[in-house]
Amino acid sequence: MPERSPQTNGLLMIRITLEVPSKDAKSLLVALEEQEAKRFSSKIEEKEGFLVISVEAEDATAARALLNTYLRILQAVEDVNKVV
Repeated sequence: MPERSPQTNGLLMIRITLEVPSKDAKSLLVALEEQEAKRFSSKIEEKEGFLVISVEAEDATAARALLNTYLRILQAVEDVNKVV
């Protein structure tokens, strides 16, 4: 379940962290970019064999849209790796 945390501007933000196990997480960092917009921001890092994607969003719709973008990219990378 998303974690809600108070922000200085009085809005509640949705905070989600997704940990994806990966043998080559560092190479996935190249395919993904951290995003920042009015309604959301993200941070991506490699940590102990995991690709860690952290998302903060003003609402569930923004969080879902950003996570879906990352998941589509990860799926495309996985599909390419199956072919190669």
